[in-house]
Amino acid sequence: MEFDIQCLYEILETRFDISEKELQEADSFSDLGLDSIAIMCIMQELEEVLNVEFNNTNLGDLDSVPKLYKYICNYPKIREKS
Repeated sequence: MEFDIQCLYEILETRFDISEKELQEADSFSDLGLDSIAIMCIMQELEEVLNVEFNNTNLGDLDSVPKLYKYICNYPKIREKS
């Protein structure tokens, strides 16, 4: 599966019932009412969708859609698939 920002938006919209517009306008996941447990759930779903296992990371560093997207795009196993 090819990963793009739209894929991330769709996962977040489906799992948390948050519109793409809200996701684009939010400065952080906490602005959307999402905490580190929610981010862990997102990461688990992304692992399943992308068929990859992410290394343990400080989820606090991935506190927004752009930061999470950048992390995923720069993850070596994702880059290899592109």
